Amino acid sequence: YADAIINQVAIWNTDESANLATIYNSGATQDLSLLASAPAHYYEMETSVTTITDITGSTDLVGNNFSSSDLVTDTP
Repeated sequence: YADAIINQVAIWNTDESANLATIYNSGATQDLSLLASAPAHYYEMETSVTTITDITGSTDLVGNNFSSSDLVTDTP
């Protein structure tokens, strides 16, 4: 359990250890789908508390115990 706010989740199917600095971007929000090595699945929890659309793949997430006050909107 973590008392945290998560806005973006990305899943790669390759080892991205060498690209961590680029991925984390000094903590600044960015569009991870535009990286040279884009994630296989990429989610931004910004607009829905029920279905979270997979931006780069085809596996949507289902929100569990979310409310609209949990959503964070920032532009990558």
